[in-house]
Amino acid sequence: MITIDLDINKLYGDLDKYLKVYIVQNLLFNLKYVFREYKIRISSSKKGVHIKIDVECSSEEEMSLRMWFKDDITRIKADLERKRLNLRDNILFFEKDGKTAGEWKTIKTDDDIVEFIEEFFNYDF
Repeated sequence: MITIDLDINKLYGDLDKYLKVYIVQNLLFNLKYVFREYKIRISSSKKGVHIKIDVECSSEEEMSLRMWFKDDITRIKADLERKRLNLRDNILFFEKDGKTAGEWKTIKTDDDIVEFIEEFFNYDF
């Protein structure tokens, strides 16, 4: 299982909202192209998304894919340390700072991505 925490404001905070839509949409289509199916939800901050991909791979492949698909670099560094200490990693919080994340949605089709993008970018950035 690969998990990705895509913090849109941290990555693209200064960009125009429509450029953010374009970038995130391309990333989600690339994920579907590579993995065919994955799960996604809006993070508790409503400024990012969480992604789960059900795939078996080595730790090295997992970290490479997480970096390629723009996982939060601080989270990657923390998970490398957790792995070194044999602690649980790949954690995505459902609740943080009194706010809750959205429900998981399965992405299988292009229409699923468009629907998710429309929902996600209704939130104020």
